[in-house]
Amino acid sequence: MNNNAIGMFDSGVGGLSCLPAMARLLPNEKIIYFGDTARAPYGSRPDAEIISFSLEIAERLVARNCKYLAIACNTISCIALDDIKEAFPGIAVSGIIEPAAELIAKSFGSGRLALIATEATVKSGAYPEAVKRYGGGAEIFSRACPEFVPLIEAGRSDSPETERCVKNNLDEFIKESRPEALILGCTHFPFIAPLLKRLYPGLPLIDPAEALAEKSADILRARGLLSDRKEGGHEISASLESPAFTAIRSGIVL
Repeated sequence: MNNNAIGMFDSGVGGLSCLPAMARLLPNEKIIYFGDTARAPYGSRPDAEIISFSLEIAERLVARNCKYLAIACNTISCIALDDIKEAFPGIAVSGIIEPAAELIAKSFGSGRLALIATEATVKSGAYPEAVKRYGGGAEIFSRACPEFVPLIEAGRSDSPETERCVKNNLDEFIKESRPEALILGCTHFPFIAPLLKRLYPGLPLIDPAEALAEKSADILRARGLLSDRKEGGHEISASLESPAFTAIRSGIVL
């Protein structure tokens, strides 16, 4: 048993979409969440900056004696995961892409899937490669949607501006790719899930949050790190306490 906290982080508000699944599946665990809202979005930044920022945040959480780091950010997971593991060899670390890819491979043996993500995640090819590693045979059509994240970070997930942006980016993409499901390859995107469901009814959405929570539980269990009691409440903070971050944080049920 280990009653130290889980550290979870993202480039901004996106990772907050993963908190409910983690808290539900691991009710005895305290979670310390940090969102780098002051420097968001990460998806269009150079790899070196993403790695530098990610290591800085990981060090901050390790200094809080976190026993495990859950990277609730697809961009960080595909660009900086190996660097974080190398920098903190004594800490268990998991990104979000691998558990999501394993889930996708099991659920969709073949067929057509669409992926929307940041520029960095799409450019890396991390999702198609990981799905293949887990034996998945689905054809994945990818689309970078960098305009979505700033709108979500600004608290405009349900605005007419966001609806126009989504339609401009996805109408033709969805029509041409004809997917069986849409992978939300950025943890910000679940915050526009109601809009996506309204615009593309009947198109299932794949949210990797549950997969990350299940993977986290497996890692903690395998390493004997599960807590037998929660040491205090969850801590949620950001590098910039924006109105949008405060509003999203207050609306999360844990």
